[in-house]
Amino acid sequence: MIDLHYTLIAQTQNDYLREYVQTLRIVMLVILMWMEAPVADGMCTLCHQKPLLYRCRTCHGWPQLCAECLDSTHSFNPFHDVQMWTGDHFARTTALTDRLLLFLGHYGSICPSLSWRGGCTLSFQEKQDAMFRKDASGLIDHKTLCVVDSAGVFNVNFVFCACGKALPEWQQLLNMGYFPCTTEKVSSVFTFRALEKFGLEMIYTKATAMSFMSVIYRRTNSILPQDIKVRDNYLRIPPIKAESLHYDSEQNRYQELIRLSRMWTDLTLRKHSGYAHDALLAIASPPGSLALFCPACPQPGINLPEKWEEDEEGWKYIRCINMDGNFKADHLVMSTPNDVYLSD
Repeated sequence: MIDLHYTLIAQTQNDYLREYVQTLRIVMLVILMWMEAPVADGMCTLCHQKPLLYRCRTCHGWPQLCAECLDSTHSFNPFHDVQMWTGDHFARTTALTDRLLLFLGHYGSICPSLSWRGGCTLSFQEKQDAMFRKDASGLIDHKTLCVVDSAGVFNVNFVFCACGKALPEWQQLLNMGYFPCTTEKVSSVFTFRALEKFGLEMIYTKATAMSFMSVIYRRTNSILPQDIKVRDNYLRIPPIKAESLHYDSEQNRYQELIRLSRMWTDLTLRKHSGYAHDALLAIASPPGSLALFCPACPQPGINLPEKWEEDEEGWKYIRCINMDGNFKADHLVMSTPNDVYLSD
């Protein structure tokens, strides 16, 4: 007797597509449309006490939240995809990053040495609450920076550590996962996540810096990416040809990505090679110190037989080094004059 419970019938991908067309498509479409509407009672799905104003499409289940619950659940997640209910649909909004303050130093907590404007005296809990208040910018000095993340371009309010031995601003940003584009008068940063994602896409999908930044712009504003606000100005989408880049360096996210990605790759390679543990290597690296050991290449004393030098078929032990496996050595000729080499 055959137990039908354990009988498996192999289905092809076309079988699944037929099932989708015949029965699943209308059900899935209804669910997708249902997700575009607010909950039936119109109340926050977390506290159930205040009317919903926002929803987060990054959090689990796309919760629909009031302003207070949105702030309290996103104090360390400022780059989530937040949308605001306009009365007839959800639209992307910058309300979270506009009023949220991100504190540097002290692992994201408020610096105890900060001076509050007007000499006001606040308790520790009041200071914690102030980081979510709309009028927090009037209580504490902060700096608005342009942040490029894999989720989009954001204008974020940062509050730097004010302790006597505080690190420079660019080092405080680096310690919190933000790669500054400059070390003096920092105005824009890239998140480590954005640089890591670009590195992976450049290797596995052959994405260019232009393509990657185009995706970032579209994720920020899919309809009018040129209307993305960069602090007090509108973003200018870079042209394709590098020689025609004639716009403010402050808004040049494309060129910044090219430069920072090179620096990030160099730092990652040196970090993985143990340079951070040896001060001499960090200052002056000897030739070949970054090279990787190849177990397939002929290595005397490792994978070559004894008296291999006397073998008549010496060609078997020739070590071949190919500079460019894709035969595109012409790419080594940089279009930018006086290009800086990070490694030889």
